[in-house]
Amino acid sequence: RLEPGSPAVRLSEVGAIAEAIIDRLPPGRSLPPELLRYLPKEGLLHERTLFFHKKIILDNIQISDEFIEENVFGLGDETDVVVAEYLLASGEPPTKLMVVKYPTKEEARKAREDYVRLRESWGESPKGPLDSILCLKDSGGRYNTVFSKGRYLVACFLASDCLLVEDYT
Repeated sequence: RLEPGSPAVRLSEVGAIAEAIIDRLPPGRSLPPELLRYLPKEGLLHERTLFFHKKIILDNIQISDEFIEENVFGLGDETDVVVAEYLLASGEPPTKLMVVKYPTKEEARKAREDYVRLRESWGESPKGPLDSILCLKDSGGRYNTVFSKGRYLVACFLASDCLLVEDYT
């Protein structure tokens, strides 16, 4: 057992931990998460793609200039989430795309509504019909989009061009 501040870990201890983990893995190859198949390929930075379930992971990904305290996307054990980064325009920082699969379409719709309500509380106004892709411009002049259909929510964050990012949403 390792305690904080304990002396250096011996290589034999690391090997024992690795063997214990390997022994618990199922045999054969595992399939990549289904959501990864939905990501557009053009501009995708493969090495900057994450699959997760809970909000604590999203808290460590910059999707706005403001920290999002509440769990507006309703992330938890029953959600599947992928966040990927894309280079959409030369010389621009990467745009982030998030796809969430919910257990029910009601949860996806509620997450969309809660996210839009949060952005409105920051003084942003959604552009677009309520049943389609909504585009919000943040105080830094970047665009964020959100859309839900069935059990899925798709959002783009921190884009330099609303029309360009709508193609990814």
